[in-house]
Amino acid sequence: MKQLKGSIKRRIWRQDKFRCQLRISPDCIPKLNIENATVDHKVALVNKGKNDIDNLQTACRPCNQLKAIKDQEEKIIRKYKLAMKIR
Repeated sequence: MKQLKGSIKRRIWRQDKFRCQLRISPDCIPKLNIENATVDHKVALVNKGKNDIDNLQTACRPCNQLKAIKDQEEKIIRKYKLAMKIR
């Protein structure tokens, strides 16, 4: 997977005013700084999301990690449902 350029990350962080857009983890850090801000894909790459600016948002690390787990689970569930249809 290709890394996002620093300039794109900074653009997303400024656009979102350094605030976590997910707010899904009990350990969420709502107000971020450059050390704890990450860029999240609204539609994950594993779910056929793109690296487009419109698909990116600011997230704290705890929320981004939790969403990554959920995105992987969704992918597994989709594959399972597809396999069950084939049978």
